[in-house]
Amino acid sequence: MEMHGYSRHSAQFEIELVRQANRLSKRDLTPRFIFDELLHYCEQYQAVRPKYSTLQSMVSKAITREENRLLTKLENILDKHDSKAVAYFCYNIFDGIPLLAKMLTLV
Repeated sequence: MEMHGYSRHSAQFEIELVRQANRLSKRDLTPRFIFDELLHYCEQYQAVRPKYSTLQSMVSKAITREENRLLTKLENILDKHDSKAVAYFCYNIFDGIPLLAKMLTLV
């Protein structure tokens, strides 16, 4: 491993991976995209990637964090009437998306 220039990931590197996942989730909420980019990030810094479940958890938390951030923004921007209209639209067009399902609880 060290012979090939790779090192074990440290606690500090995991913190950096979480930050990277949060940045990536602002760009694209697709779990596969974030996961692949985190693997690329590990490769770029020649760090052995964390175990799969750790990466899964990072991706999941980053997506949830971004969904909540967007939801809060929407709550602050929309009044009750607009919120109902958006919720109706989302329910009929994008049924099943977690963020939009949360939005339905606003009405």
